[in-house]
Parts: sequence; structure tokens; C-alpha cells
Amino acid sequence: MNEKNNTRTDGIDTKLVGINGWLVLPAISLIVSPFLLILGLITLCYSAAQSEVEYLVFYIFAICVNIGLLCYVLVAANRFFHKQKNAPETIINLAITAVIAEVALILMYWAFGPRGIIFFGGIGEGIWFRLIVMFIWILYFKVSKRVEATFVNIRIKCPNCNRKLRGATEDMVGETGVCPKCKTEFEINS
Repeated sequence: MNEKNNTRTDGIDTKLVGINGWLVLPAISLIVSPFLLILGLITLCYSAAQSEVEYLVFYIFAICVNIGLLCYVLVAANRFFHKQKNAPETIINLAITAVIAEVALILMYWAFGPRGIIFFGGIGEGIWFRLIVMFIWILYFKVSKRVEATFVNIRIKCPNCNRKLRGATEDMVGETGVCPKCKTEFEINS
């Protein structure tokens, strides 16, 4: 590692490791989304209880979609905040799933939903915005150096002082690493 500019020999900047920079935005979203989905579920359950029988198909479908999204958001948040290697792919899949769920809800609303119902922003009005945001985040999670430095690396421990170290990549397995704390040299294992 080059101490002067905080880069390792493999070119990853150690300052990029962690949930900082633009990664704060998906972190906030993963914290806020469960609460919004639960609020949406409460609203849907109340509306379903007050609606006519002919609209129950739409409400049951919408409730099931929101429960599914809530579960997926919780899984994604767990992977993201534990900095698991599969977190970027999970976030990408969540963004795609959210757009597909929105389209499915729009279609179900048109087919079975009550007329004159008011949702936040209206049904389908935000789909174009959601599509643009989805493509931006997919690109970010695919090409960002911060994402690579934070999630794609393997976790290792110093055999001498047991300090948890991050930043080793799969292609570094078998090479010699040096603990920044105790300066012990050790072989990097996966």
C-alpha cells in the first residue's frame, strides 16, 4: 500500500471503502423505505376495509406486492449495511423489482381498481422518474469505484492482532498482505 496517496498496489483507493459519498443516498433510502412501505400497507388495508367487494382483487394484489417489496427491502438493507459482496447486485435487483411492481400495480389498478382513488402523486405518474432513477443507480452500482471498494472485497483478519481488514479482492488470494496496525505479514485467504 502506498501511504502517500492511500492506494494499494491493485489500484483501489482505501479512502473509498465505506458507506460514504453517493452511497449515503441508497443507505437513506433503505432506512426510510420500510417505514413508507408499512405506512402504505396500513393505508391499503384501511382502504380495502372501506371499499366495495368488487375492488378487493386490486387491494389484495397491492397488499401482497407491498409485503413482497418490504421483505426484499429488508434483505437488501441487511446485505447493504453488512457490506456483503452480493449487496450491489441485490440493490440493482431491488430497483428493477420496484419498477416491475409499479407497472404491475398500474395494470391491476386499470383493470380492477376503484375510480377516483387518490394515491400519493397518483397512480403511474412517477413511473418515468422511477425508471430514470433506476438506470442511474444500476450504472452507479456497476461502475463505481466506491461500490467496488466497499462491497466487492473479501474480509480478512490479521492472524496476529485479529484486526478486521477490508480491501482485498478475489484476485489477491494467495498473495502476502501486511496489517496496517501491527505490520505482520500474512497470506491472504478467502
